[in-house]
Amino acid sequence: MEKGCFNKVFSKPVYTKKTPYVSIFAGARNKTQARLGIVVAKRNVKLAVARNRLKRIVRESFRQQQQALQGLDIVVVIKKNFIAEHPSPVNLTAIFKVVGDRFNQNVQTSVGHHVATTSDHLHTAV
Repeated sequence: MEKGCFNKVFSKPVYTKKTPYVSIFAGARNKTQARLGIVVAKRNVKLAVARNRLKRIVRESFRQQQQALQGLDIVVVIKKNFIAEHPSPVNLTAIFKVVGDRFNQNVQTSVGHHVATTSDHLHTAV
């Protein structure tokens, strides 16, 4: 994701999940493929090896739930409390699944309502 896409997700998130270890922001997009952005500040995780390991953990969790996240831009901000050697404090795969499920529920609800309204107009016109 480019920097402008990050700003869009931060300014108008569809869903936000904050834990002591990570903050996840999800923004809607017009295309079906999900995209991932990862923020790991050098001041939070000093060693490059640890930052890269965290990014790999996040990417793998995202990959496992990518189908459920279609139509979303996801930005994951790693906080200082997250430890690279012990990624178990937060289950990112489960969080990504919840984000995808909530987004898909909202889309189905709004599409279903829109379709019902349109069909009502069609029935009254005929």
